[in-house]
Amino acid sequence: MTMKKLYIIILSSLFLSLGLKGQDIHFSHIHSTPLVLNPGMAGMFEGDLRLMADFRSQWKSVTTDYQTMYGAVDMKTRTFHGRNSAIAFGLEVFSDKAGDLDFRTYGSHFTLSGLKTLDGRNGKKLITAAAKIGVIGNSVDFSKIYAFDEEPEINNGIENSLVHLDMAIGLGWFHEMKKKKHMYYLGFSLAHITRPSVDFGLYTEDQPAEILYRRYVFHGGGDIFMSKSMNLMPSFIFMDQGPHKEITMGTFWKYRSGKTRIQKKKNLAIYLGLWGRWYFEFDGIAGFDAIIASLRLNMKKTSLTFSYDINTSSLSAASYGRGGPEISIIHIADWRRASQKVHCPVMN
Repeated sequence: MTMKKLYIIILSSLFLSLGLKGQDIHFSHIHSTPLVLNPGMAGMFEGDLRLMADFRSQWKSVTTDYQTMYGAVDMKTRTFHGRNSAIAFGLEVFSDKAGDLDFRTYGSHFTLSGLKTLDGRNGKKLITAAAKIGVIGNSVDFSKIYAFDEEPEINNGIENSLVHLDMAIGLGWFHEMKKKKHMYYLGFSLAHITRPSVDFGLYTEDQPAEILYRRYVFHGGGDIFMSKSMNLMPSFIFMDQGPHKEITMGTFWKYRSGKTRIQKKKNLAIYLGLWGRWYFEFDGIAGFDAIIASLRLNMKKTSLTFSYDINTSSLSAASYGRGGPEISIIHIADWRRASQKVHCPVMN
């Protein structure tokens, strides 16, 4: 088996099985993994500290399933310049395993974000700017390659892991309309600014080095008041990474329970969500990829979300529509007085 054939086998297992070469891990819970989407979302919650955890499994019905684990924490400092400004910090860790060769992606990032309120006549406006820095690592188990001939490169100890520096930036704009009780937001982020190599040193003259493409994200949404007990929470994401473009659009429908005898505030909410995801490739291939159904339960300061991707692409013939389940939990801690905080016009 030649080096070129080995390269093709490995790259097919590592990247083509993931759908595209040099792509990121994916989450359907855009509201539960905000720092993955945009570092400018750090600190954008009502409270002092936010803990987030997410687990996702995908394609178990087709091949070796892909499992992704994610954890994050972010918090805001006390305000300065009155109640107009604050600084937020975020820390993320994640691990992803994919394919028959146990291709792993893991990493950790630190985020620093600035929050600034802009008073408006019709409500509260807030802007954010953030930067993220960290490391991403990859590893692969070459011993799981089955071939008729032995490969000298593997026997001599070919590189099977790598670690590289990773950076991202993000911006956010949020507008809360007090009279109409609506909130809208827009965001932009640029990830993988350094464009690191992720090819384990297997590139040749015929096969150039594989890089992690820069990822451009434009996203937005809102929280639209419908009645005392119901809200509509639409959202969209446009993602551009290398040859791959993706659009996700949909909404949460939120129902809040009535007041309890013990609690003065409404402390229970149920969310039902439905999104559609479309993809576009550089060679003109495009289609409707998945329907994402989601159920979320908010209990005081804790929210639990479960979603399931229903595959609708050409792969559905093999997957029978079974994409992947995802479950996440968020808990918010709150200990400062309101006078010490920047008010964040975000979805609750």
